Amino acid sequence: MTDRNGPSRKQLWMLVICVLIIYSVGVTDRWWPTGDSALYLGLARSIHQGQGYQFNGEFSVSVTPGLPLILAGVQAMFPDQFLVMNLLMTLCGLASLFVIYKVFSLLDSPIIAFWVVAATATSYSFYLYSHRILTDAPFTLLFWTMLYTAMRYQRSSRWWRRARDGRLDQSLEEP
Repeated sequence: MTDRNGPSRKQLWMLVICVLIIYSVGVTDRWWPTGDSALYLGLARSIHQGQGYQFNGEFSVSVTPGLPLILAGVQAMFPDQFLVMNLLMTLCGLASLFVIYKVFSLLDSPIIAFWVVAATATSYSFYLYSHRILTDAPFTLLFWTMLYTAMRYQRSSRWWRRARDGRLDQSLEEP
């Protein structure tokens, strides 16, 4: 049986402080090369230099422009761009953990949400991809935010309930 009251404030703050310390230690001013990150950074550099959406002189159609546009903005604003880019990815990972907690608090109890976030935060893969210049951390944040938004909307909207129950046509009828 789970505790429906959830974790104590002390437990939550201990988790938050430990995660913040561990994740902040992983932020560096270095780029850890991968094929994908080279493509994102090359596209960002091309955008920043006003050459359009190109990689090595060729226009790119293989990736969406979201992350390269963000990275081009970082290149334009900050001289020490790798530190800021890595910090941005880490912040996306940390924000994802917060939204994951909110989602699991809606699905089950806050104590289950606490343990899900603790397990996710200490996962090597989640930690690693929250410190690489890749789309993983921003996508994770976007995915969980959209799921949380849909769940909150579903719980508060009457038309959504009718659609869920197959009664959407009733809302189209005139009174």
